[in-house]
Amino acid sequence: MGDKGKLPFEKEEDQYNMKYFQSSDTHNTSLILEWTTQHGFGTNDKLNSDVIIQMMCQPDEGEVDALDRLRDGINIQKQGFKRNGRLSETYDGFVKRKSDSVSLDKGLHESFDYYDKCKNRMRNKGLFIANKKFKRQDSTFTRQNNGGKQSGYECPEERDYFPYWEPTPWIDIAILTSNYSKCAFYKNESFNVQPRGECISFQKDPNSNSVTAKVVAQYNKTLCNEYSGPGEIKWVELHNYLELRPNIPKESCLETLGLKWGFTISNYYKEQCFQSLSAPECQLGRFIRVNHNGNPAGSLDMINYDWKIPYFPSEKEQRCVLRMRYNISTDDYDPQDTFVGDIPTNMTKNNPQVKVGEDEGEDINIQLNIATNQFGRTFQDRSHVFILKPRLTEEMKDLKIHNINVRGKRGNIVQVYPAVEYDYTPNNLRIEVGDGVHFQWTGSNTHNNANPAGDGEAGDDGQGDAGTDRHNCVALDHPSRNYPMDFENVKSIFMNIDKIKWHSKFEEANLGALEDIDIAVSAASSGLFKTRQELDDPNSVELDPLLDNAPASYEGFVATFNRGIYHYMCTRNNAFTNRSQKGKLVVGEPETS
Repeated sequence: MGDKGKLPFEKEEDQYNMKYFQSSDTHNTSLILEWTTQHGFGTNDKLNSDVIIQMMCQPDEGEVDALDRLRDGINIQKQGFKRNGRLSETYDGFVKRKSDSVSLDKGLHESFDYYDKCKNRMRNKGLFIANKKFKRQDSTFTRQNNGGKQSGYECPEERDYFPYWEPTPWIDIAILTSNYSKCAFYKNESFNVQPRGECISFQKDPNSNSVTAKVVAQYNKTLCNEYSGPGEIKWVELHNYLELRPNIPKESCLETLGLKWGFTISNYYKEQCFQSLSAPECQLGRFIRVNHNGNPAGSLDMINYDWKIPYFPSEKEQRCVLRMRYNISTDDYDPQDTFVGDIPTNMTKNNPQVKVGEDEGEDINIQLNIATNQFGRTFQDRSHVFILKPRLTEEMKDLKIHNINVRGKRGNIVQVYPAVEYDYTPNNLRIEVGDGVHFQWTGSNTHNNANPAGDGEAGDDGQGDAGTDRHNCVALDHPSRNYPMDFENVKSIFMNIDKIKWHSKFEEANLGALEDIDIAVSAASSGLFKTRQELDDPNSVELDPLLDNAPASYEGFVATFNRGIYHYMCTRNNAFTNRSQKGKLVVGEPETS
């Protein structure tokens, strides 16, 4: 979790959330997402594989109940959960149970409501479970999660299968697959475009005459009308959405404007207008060999996806999280048709012994290394909470924006495994003249890589105070060199800023007073100094040469640059023969440059 300043956070407002600009209605914001896949990917014929990229967002201020607000938490323990043992629970009873379970100081992505539905919904009994035995028959028990373990408020069945057949709070961004012929199915069945139904109990408050609603998770459409609990029972088709537009009346909620009218996953007791979604992008994954946390075949870059951040027409700031799921399966059984009755019986045993040989008496008994909970397996990574900022000025709206951030963590190449050491991301960016670049990074003051140290070795190799991340950005003449340019060198990336379009520490009206060297000073000090004047002020604090007294995170600036090729580096982390933290920005030059 990122820190805003030089000290570890003690409360949420001291945490740093990365901040990206939304696209405008005419220009995209591009964010390169990078990852590694240890078990192979893409057109590798040793396995079937899919990467599903999803996001979840909500308005940042004022419209979301505190119990449902996306947050990273300051307490690393998981959220509590009190289960309802009665089918006839009233809405007030549910509210009380929720408030008794959810802690405001703990992290939260999916809501209590969502997990409660998962916990009370019968699992899909058509799914292959091999030799697993479940203590309960709800959707928190799967072949991979046969103990029903709670992880936050995610629903294990939804995590392990895609596209999921029940409503989910996740928006599908993209699917990268080893089998392009599946793309039509994935796009058509995505909850982005295909509504999902739920059985809803509508209950009227006799005192206020208001109507509340509670999902009756145990029932499908056929059984919904037979439910005898409190309230009026209806089967309701629920839609996913980009954002709610509650102030738009039905007659103005036009599909030609990308709007729809109906029930949604977050407001299933009243129809309203919402911003609809498009089907996710689907593309063929690039080949990566098995047992290799490296780049795709023939590429100098990590496997990645160029995400075009959405445009939110309300122009409200959004709190969001990103989720990436990586599924691998074999052809020992049909990876798509996993109905329990169609799976060979030899797939229901761990480490089975099989006979090899044609003639009786010549068979060889050998044992296979098979774990039934891993034949068809889903891995998952999530981001911390980040902010999507609206573009509120005409200068920013009329701009394509690229993001340059920092990846990796503290340590040497063995200690950080399976992650990577520090570097810029992307570290080689090519843009057109007139495009904007947002420089930004985050770091922590509490990096702990003591034993057992995860998958890598224990250790904390790096410069500066132990357990801390620090980054900066200074101009470099050539990537083969390790001494930076002077601030005012005419070849410097900062001396070739065309225009500053936005700065985290200055209002739009004051941007004209900023000089190129102010940006150079700010980036070199990770924001400790906002301007050269602050640097020269005899009353200013002196910058520690290893950046130990600089902020761990830097919200940065957006600027356009003159045509040219520019290089830059981080003075603290770039260590020749150990690690390289250098970047290259190419503006308007031909592909061969």
